[in-house]
Amino acid sequence: MSAPAVQQVLRHDLTVERALLGAMLLDPAAIATAVELGAGAEAFYKPAHGHIAAAILDLHATGDPVDPVTVASKLGPTLLDQIGGKAELADLVAECPARSNAARYATTLRELEHYRDWATTVAEMAQWTGRGEVPPDDVLDRVDRLRSGASPAGRAGAPFVDWASFWDRDWAASDWLLEPFIAGGRATHVYARRATGKSELLLACAVGMATGRNPLGRGRIDPVPVVYLDSEMGEADLFDRLVDLGHGPGTDLSQLHYAVLPSMPKLNTAAGGKRLLAWCLEVGGRLVVVDSLQSLVDGEENSNDVYDQLHQHTLGPLKREGIASVWTGNTGKDPTKGSRGGSRKEDVMDVIWELRRGDANGVKLANTKKRMGWVPDEVNLSRRDDGGTISYRLTVDSLPPGTLDTIDRLDAAGVPLAASVRDANRMLQAAGKGARTEVLGAALRARREQAGSVSRSPGNTPSAAAGNHPPETSTLGAPDQGETLAGNSGKHQPRRMGVVPPPLGGKHPGPQHGNNDLLDDWNPLEGVDR
Repeated sequence: MSAPAVQQVLRHDLTVERALLGAMLLDPAAIATAVELGAGAEAFYKPAHGHIAAAILDLHATGDPVDPVTVASKLGPTLLDQIGGKAELADLVAECPARSNAARYATTLRELEHYRDWATTVAEMAQWTGRGEVPPDDVLDRVDRLRSGASPAGRAGAPFVDWASFWDRDWAASDWLLEPFIAGGRATHVYARRATGKSELLLACAVGMATGRNPLGRGRIDPVPVVYLDSEMGEADLFDRLVDLGHGPGTDLSQLHYAVLPSMPKLNTAAGGKRLLAWCLEVGGRLVVVDSLQSLVDGEENSNDVYDQLHQHTLGPLKREGIASVWTGNTGKDPTKGSRGGSRKEDVMDVIWELRRGDANGVKLANTKKRMGWVPDEVNLSRRDDGGTISYRLTVDSLPPGTLDTIDRLDAAGVPLAASVRDANRMLQAAGKGARTEVLGAALRARREQAGSVSRSPGNTPSAAAGNHPPETSTLGAPDQGETLAGNSGKHQPRRMGVVPPPLGGKHPGPQHGNNDLLDDWNPLEGVDR
């Protein structure tokens, strides 16, 4: 089944969308009902309807009155013209069949959104399996989530652990989006004194990941769609920073969705969380960078309520979608007390790094909190300035004690480069002695790095065994002679980098009507060896 064939069966109902919008314009209770049932702006297929819903939800979240006049003002002249003007808002009110039916309208839109999620996932699965390749983990995870979540009839699946599959998973394996710094699907907090360089480091990482170049090592990686919310720099500052990092018009930034000084609801509100999640889902974002946390939340900085709300409205929804996030922050007046903010900030984050300047060009990430045993206690980087181009590289100091000895034992046991942590540990145990997860993960990574294979793609698994240690030099994975700058040979078609938030509306490709019969008997995991 081709992707275009799937796109032709996407479902939506513009009449129901208009009925719900009319009810929301007439009755605050209808807005509360839509929020409770999860019918946010992303549940509307037509982009104009999504913009109207977003304006309504923003006004409702801030306690402002909602009516055609206030919504028109909230939309502004440009968006108002795009949705059809004030006459369109008046028509929505006049055509609303019954505001009391808001729950039914909202439920219908959620069901249709569910079908569209299935259809787009089918398309992605078909593209991978049609090439004879195993789909990436994020696609397979989305399939699992959809299969265990709401059914097409809208009945919610029970949120219980599936014990049959639970024990089959490799829980010892690390799950990095950017090893050994950014964990996949988790919330990471990076804090430092002011002007220490955390924004520069994160931008370097975001650009490298989005362009498919390892920002902390060498070689290519699978490009990662990144949503970057920058509440501190303007476009001129962004230009200077990108040039310093060696990028220009030839760099393919199509996977970097960059919002400069975004105007949006705060992220510890329902409207803010839904807005950010909608942007991520629209562009397929797997990583969100928020610079900085303090600028995009509302309320007393030291109040624990702020971080409870942030977890409820933004961190939790992102994690449920498997989207990683990185949040920057500053130390307080007393750096020994850690990051500014209430104590609950530490509870809601999965990984916390303190960035410190070392000797000369050294940069250290000291771990102050981690939920996962495979996160190292510290990561040491070298900040390089080669002819005016700034880059970062991991140093040998980032290898935990015992790594080189473990590499020797991996070589002696004949462990393949592509082995998982669990399989490698089984082979070491069979040879006499296992290894700690953190050390074993670092050893496997270093062997792959030395062999020049850093891609996580199933189609790029190494075939040769590593026979040597990482070189005892100042950095790991320094560029080879003639290696090009990140992004200059990316596999995506270049386009102008976006400097405004992506549009809302949750629009998927495809016509307005069709049937979903082909989805009824389709098993997305059939023939796939996970």
